Amino acid sequence: MKTVWIAKKEDIIDHIVHSGADTYEWYSTLSVSVNGQISCKIGNETATFSATQAKDVVNTIIKEQKSGWVAVQDAVNSDDFDCNASDIVLQHIVLGELVFG
Repeated sequence: MKTVWIAKKEDIIDHIVHSGADTYEWYSTLSVSVNGQISCKIGNETATFSATQAKDVVNTIIKEQKSGWVAVQDAVNSDDFDCNASDIVLQHIVLGELVFG
């Protein structure tokens, strides 16, 4: 079992941004700027962050066994983030915890 996600910037963006998490009704915005900054709005909260920051949150979720950590751990192990695992990560980044789902 992998306990740390090791991924390149492009892979992080693909897994976190392009997984389909933004199809959930609580998303208003999920995009990547030309310089690679990720912007996400969930409800009334917005966050802008880098791929490295997203990777750090993934690793913290696993290490500290935060809400949803099993789904995130499975995504890291399989190197395949589905919309659920990405949603968990994005909620932790934007809202500070898992609120929806």
